[in-house]
Amino acid sequence: LTEPVPVAEEVTLPVPQDPIAEPAVKAVESSLKFEDALKLRDHLVMGESCLDDLKVIMKTPAPTEEKEALIEKLMPVCTARSAFGTLEDTFYKNRKKALMTYYRLNNPLWLAYLKTLGASLVDVRQLNPSKEKPKDIISMAQNALMMKNLKETVQKIQKLPPEIQSDFADFIDQAQTYLAAQEAAENLILSFGRKGV
Repeated sequence: LTEPVPVAEEVTLPVPQDPIAEPAVKAVESSLKFEDALKLRDHLVMGESCLDDLKVIMKTPAPTEEKEALIEKLMPVCTARSAFGTLEDTFYKNRKKALMTYYRLNNPLWLAYLKTLGASLVDVRQLNPSKEKPKDIISMAQNALMMKNLKETVQKIQKLPPEIQSDFADFIDQAQTYLAAQEAAENLILSFGRKGV
């Protein structure tokens, strides 16, 4: 008798896994979107919190020098509590000092004049200042700030005489940090047109 030939069992070979596929999918899912960049820019322009925007950027894969530079510029603004509100507070404090300097330099009776102003020294502004006197320039800077036009605010202050402009040193320092974050956000938006993020 002939012995039966054993039938080979069907063997299912494992499907080779692509070691790059899964990380690539995750990278696509977590990569920064154009809409994220727009939200970041808009939040900065409107003086709103950008902390969540910063978190999205920090979660993007493969840190690069450009990304690290972006985070460095955003960190002081986005991690601060009410960064734009702090800017406004600093402006009004510096504005009071600047007006006192102006009246001291231009009015021999400046102490008496300040007493007549009282609280209005801080609160009153000219809606349509037409002259280029320092007090009018300060009013124009305040108007620009109220419109959240920080760049114009700084430009107005830089027109002041040095002895009065120096009273805004704290505000200018904070404003430059904020403007650097805004510029970084604008450059991020432009980068989508160049090479994507």
